[in-house]
Amino acid sequence: MPIVHCVSLPFVRVEYDRSAPNCQSSAVTRAGSVAVAFTSQQHAEWQIGDTRFAGHFPAGVSLPGCSDLIWHRWSETSEAVEFWLDERWLDRLFGVKEAMRRFEPRLHFDDVVFHAVASQFRRVMLSGRIDAMCFEEIALAAGKRLLRNVASIGKREPTAPLDDRHLSRIDEFVAAHLSHTITLKQLAAVLGMSVFHFAKRFRAATSVSPYAWIVAWRMNRAMQLLRHGWSVRKVALAVGYSDSSHFRQQFRAHWQQSPGRLESCAQEK
Repeated sequence: MPIVHCVSLPFVRVEYDRSAPNCQSSAVTRAGSVAVAFTSQQHAEWQIGDTRFAGHFPAGVSLPGCSDLIWHRWSETSEAVEFWLDERWLDRLFGVKEAMRRFEPRLHFDDVVFHAVASQFRRVMLSGRIDAMCFEEIALAAGKRLLRNVASIGKREPTAPLDDRHLSRIDEFVAAHLSHTITLKQLAAVLGMSVFHFAKRFRAATSVSPYAWIVAWRMNRAMQLLRHGWSVRKVALAVGYSDSSHFRQQFRAHWQQSPGRLESCAQEK
């Protein structure tokens, strides 16, 4: 049986699977998905619509389009990520209706962006620490890449960066909600913008993503609280981490030191 991890959010559904070689049953890459295979198959049998194929299927990206991609056989262990971007979400962000149905089937081609997107989805899913904002930023990158050739996007004027007043309002919101989950939708709503335009203007102004900005906020606040003698567990909850081990890992990655060491130093004073 394949090892499957699945995350379903309003804007994207992501599945990661690792399947042993199979010669007897079938699997389906569903219509409207983006599938990224991290492994090649020397001997495979697959089908699109009524047409069946057999032979070498290299690693890469596949867009089944309006038809299911049916796998009848694969010879090597398979590792892949498949994701479905919500068409209503894409329409709200990019003004393109029924986007996933506009593409003819295209199999096993190279695309560095889709590969990077799938790798990020895989990394986060295997970590077991799902963050909706992180997933939405990855989905935004996938959406922009998927629709890069749609004329209506190319005609849009460049968007100006957020100004200092906008950034101050975002900082105020983040500071007031640091102990809770913060989403892109919430941040965009603070400024009355769409998620897409907010993320684009935010990055233009700060050179980092909203997710990275919030992580920095959480880490700076955590450092302050630890120096005031708070316990690691209490600090983790105060800055929005229900999982103390995740907090410890992110704190160490950000500050290059353990939060436990700071806790001990504060207690010794």
